[in-house]
Amino acid sequence: SESHGLDSGGLTKVVDMLAKELFKYNYSSLILTEASEKTLILEEKNVIRFNKSKIKDILSKTTRSKLKSIMITNHIKLVHLHGFWRPLHLVMAKAAFELDIPVILTPHGMLEPWALNNNGLIKAIKKNIYLSLLALHTFKKVTRIHAVTQSECRNLKRLFPDAKVSVITNSIEVRNKFLPDLYVEKKYLFFIGRITQKKGVDLLVNAFADSNLSKSNVKLFIAGAVEDITYEKYLLKLIKEH
Repeated sequence: SESHGLDSGGLTKVVDMLAKELFKYNYSSLILTEASEKTLILEEKNVIRFNKSKIKDILSKTTRSKLKSIMITNHIKLVHLHGFWRPLHLVMAKAAFELDIPVILTPHGMLEPWALNNNGLIKAIKKNIYLSLLALHTFKKVTRIHAVTQSECRNLKRLFPDAKVSVITNSIEVRNKFLPDLYVEKKYLFFIGRITQKKGVDLLVNAFADSNLSKSNVKLFIAGAVEDITYEKYLLKLIKEH
């Protein structure tokens, strides 16, 4: 996992929810996170902190041996990597390969074209170097790559043409007490999240406009921190056009 902290965003929550669901079915899990001692952990139980250090130290044989020892001691049968760009992901995969432990890789959209190219020229160059020299060669050997959307699946197959890629969408637990009253006079749809292109808010706006929901007394509300002012202006223009 990435830095499995309270301030680490959606990926941390997904990993935590997955661990809790596995426990319901009598599968134990161990979360290995690249975090400092000061990081607040979402769930301390079954979490091992792997302190951040220099890249050369993480990529060393000593680190790989330490990871193998953790897997052997805890009787790990499957390694599930969440994320992509941490060197620890790379070393964990290699350690698992050496122990013949199956590896699942879930990039969580980190290899989408917008993620590779929309963070500035320097970052794009660094990512492409890491991909070409280290990551592609290693991660093409994983047992399965997990995509959360069909479009991500297509993009991953371009990067890893020989890998097995499966699509399992993100899900949430819905309890009856949280279901809305479908018979209220006014109904609302909410988008709450970062206002940025990678969230696909424009797709939601277009889909809402193409549906008959607005004619059925349903309103769409969009709320969140604006990360891309240009994209915000585009959304406002799009909304006015509809």
